[in-house]
Amino acid sequence: MAGSNAARFYGRVKERQLFQQMLERPKGGLLLLGDHGIGKTELMNQLVKDAQQRQKYRIAASSRLEASEAQEANEPIRDVIVSVIDSMTRLESDTMKIKDLLGRLRDTLWDKKSDLLMAFFGDVLDRFVGSQTREPAEELYEEHKQTESSLQRARSRLQSEPQSFVYTVRRVLEAITESNSDLKVVLFLDQLERVSEKAWWLLLDLFRSSPQQVYIVVAFLYDRPDIH
Repeated sequence: MAGSNAARFYGRVKERQLFQQMLERPKGGLLLLGDHGIGKTELMNQLVKDAQQRQKYRIAASSRLEASEAQEANEPIRDVIVSVIDSMTRLESDTMKIKDLLGRLRDTLWDKKSDLLMAFFGDVLDRFVGSQTREPAEELYEEHKQTESSLQRARSRLQSEPQSFVYTVRRVLEAITESNSDLKVVLFLDQLERVSEKAWWLLLDLFRSSPQQVYIVVAFLYDRPDIH
């Protein structure tokens, strides 16, 4: 993990180099620390652009996440996973290639099917922006959802058992990289100081146990004594 608290975005060559070096490893993380107004969000935006240029890699990148303490602990991760899956479709310009990409993801998830996965997809279906992303997700959900009572139990576990939620997210991330072996996934998590303490520890769990070919970039303020 690398840290940074440079004063301005302009000239932040070091951070951008660290980002590129991180992508050379099997997986990794970049931690951006600092006070208000030093350009952390601007740097995150630039790193998103750097990732999306994909000069050396095919990268699915989440869009900038602005977390909120009012959100449930699971919400920031749900949102960023939806963003990554939508980002995958933008890597391809041909409709048939997009369908093939999402089909491979669906089939890989099929092999990993569980009530927890189905509950996860049921909860995020309405967040998918692209119709081409939503259709395979709905198909997966409809094919494998169990009884409403079993789904409700799974939803309760996702909410009440952080380890179950992190496990499920890992399964989704593993399916993404397994079904697209040439793909790197970058999760951008901005303004982490705004999330609840419970959400922070949930994110830290994922940060520590992310699958291969998954990279996490986190930015937050110094003034959260509960997360030092």
